[in-house]
Amino acid sequence: MSFTDYFNKASFLERNDIFPGDEKLFLRPETNIIPFIINVKNSKRDMNFFVYCEDDQIFVVKQWKKKVASYNLRSDNLQNSTTSNCINV
Repeated sequence: MSFTDYFNKASFLERNDIFPGDEKLFLRPETNIIPFIINVKNSKRDMNFFVYCEDDQIFVVKQWKKKVASYNLRSDNLQNSTTSNCINV
């Protein structure tokens, strides 16, 4: 519940450009961070959010149908709550 609240109140930093053919690099980046996966079902659309919480920012990848969007967020509350529950791989 608090994760969703912190995520919705996060500040938008920037959108990341995704060029055709690079979608898989964003959906499965080479990192040791295990993402939070949020599945949302809107009236006609299913969306997946992959949330990677790093020390200085939050990296989000949004996927619906065959489209992919990526952006960075900033939320001290979300970063603090996720780093306290982190698992190192």
